[in-house]
Amino acid sequence: MSQVAKNKKVRKTIRTSPEEKKAISEAFKKLAKEMDKVR
Repeated sequence: MSQVAKNKKVRKTIRTSPEEKKAISEAFKKLAKEMDKVR
């Protein structure tokens, strides 16, 4: 595999889908709630 193809593949894996972004933001919200409880 050429270096360019490798770089393209890596970029594809890094880019997150909207579903993933939603899941990540949900997780952060949950985490923030837990932190508030601790405080």
